[in-house]
Amino acid sequence: MRVLLILGLLALCNASWWSGSKAVDDGDDEPFDDEAQDYYRILEVSPEATGAEIKRAYRRLSLKNHPDKGGDEDLFQKISQAYEVLSDPNKRRVYDLDGVDGLEELAKRDAQGQAGFHDPFSDMFGSFFGGGGGGRRRSDKAPDLEIPLFVSLNDLYSGKTFTLTAFKQKRCKRCRGTGARTKKDFQDCPDCQGQGVVVRMVQLGPGMYQQLHEPCGRCGGKGKIAARKCPKCGGARVVPGVDTYEVVVERGVPEGHRVSIPYAGDESPERAAGAVTYVIHTMPHPTMRRDGQDLHMEYVISLRESLLGFTKTVEHLDGHEIVLDRTGKVTKSGLVVRYPGEGMPLKDVPSEAGDLVVKFRVEFPEKLTEEQIKGLEGVL
Repeated sequence: MRVLLILGLLALCNASWWSGSKAVDDGDDEPFDDEAQDYYRILEVSPEATGAEIKRAYRRLSLKNHPDKGGDEDLFQKISQAYEVLSDPNKRRVYDLDGVDGLEELAKRDAQGQAGFHDPFSDMFGSFFGGGGGGRRRSDKAPDLEIPLFVSLNDLYSGKTFTLTAFKQKRCKRCRGTGARTKKDFQDCPDCQGQGVVVRMVQLGPGMYQQLHEPCGRCGGKGKIAARKCPKCGGARVVPGVDTYEVVVERGVPEGHRVSIPYAGDESPERAAGAVTYVIHTMPHPTMRRDGQDLHMEYVISLRESLLGFTKTVEHLDGHEIVLDRTGKVTKSGLVVRYPGEGMPLKDVPSEAGDLVVKFRVEFPEKLTEEQIKGLEGVL
């Protein structure tokens, strides 16, 4: 009896297996085109590679595959093209968002002087299913973000490149911002029957109604929803991410100068990322202050130096020395002396600079000895 029971269970399991009720094999999933990773594969680096890692990989592969050394010319050109894109922070951000299509769209819009965003999400729907919002292009973008960047007077004088890390929202690369597990996991939205819009009746008065057509809330007006969610983003279409940016602060930039990095803000599946703009603010300096292109400082001298003269040196913002020569001269308290060309460099003409304006202040002693008083009486 027990043997018959076991055989019956095995028969049921086999029947169930042959009837196709087995679990879905994830290996059969057809992933989205991995177009956004091609350049990374060509350079043999990961999508998270730093600029330095990409540069090292390019040098290694270009030397190895150079046509003059018997390398494949087509592969060498692909390596050069991949490096051209991935070494440019702006192009790399667009490429990560939308692959080669995004770069072509960016070049086209730059040539036409247009702003806007190529929406691969709607294009994907159009190519996979047709209709239902396919082929639309969105012209809106996320708001730009302004961030204050406090810079020392020394760095403003000499110029500096800052490497800044930003935590941000990034579009999921695995599903290309669709939220679906595979290409085949889209289906018509049941709320709008794949139309992307729903009709709502509004009563205007007794016996009077009006039809309102509104974007479908369930599918966001796309007409399609994901039957199975992307395992990386869980259908959210975005994931947390980190980006590193280089912000170049040129010599002599003024207070409030703005450095913008396009497409550096939070990413969205349906809108272009806004720019991140860093606004330069000058940090206080212990001895100098800036007034336009001039630098001002106060220099304290003793009564003896005021009357007998002196030669002093002060260290400038970049370390070079300025000689304050008042030999044989009486220096009154409040005297202002300008030192041409020792101020802040002009941003657009770095070879020219403003003045260093030094205001002398005489520090008088709290009291004098009898001997000092008699000595002064004999001189004055």
